[in-house]
Amino acid sequence: MTEKAHTYWSGNGAYEAELEVLHDLIDQKLTAVRKYHDGGMYWDGDKQAYYDARMPSQQKGGSNYHLERLRKAKNAYYRMFNDGDKNKIFDDAAKRRERDPFFGYGKQLKKHYFSSYARLAERVMDERINLAAEEQGVLSQPTYLDLYAS
Repeated sequence: MTEKAHTYWSGNGAYEAELEVLHDLIDQKLTAVRKYHDGGMYWDGDKQAYYDARMPSQQKGGSNYHLERLRKAKNAYYRMFNDGDKNKIFDDAAKRRERDPFFGYGKQLKKHYFSSYARLAERVMDERINLAAEEQGVLSQPTYLDLYAS
């Protein structure tokens, strides 16, 4: 019998509880900004518009900087597992870790690169969740005092 992999995709990542709280925070803080353009699918009166999600205070040093980075990583993670897409977030993480960053050419991830790319994505998610949890005041792990506080 094989043990179920500890991945966020399977719903049992290392920081799954923190991710759920942070996911709710993202939903609460995210705002839609309407932008007009020549092409698109959304109509607003006689002009076409598209809506772009924005996180307030997302600039470096802002109160939601790491939360926005987590939101982008979550989207990239979904695209990787659902569609097999590569993403700059994970490619850059591979370069930072001084590993061979080559996972094939193009936007699609080749099958023989998938398992190592997925392990890297899990580590990136862990890192982004921890940074966002710290930034937002979501406690990652209970301390000794928390266990005995009533």
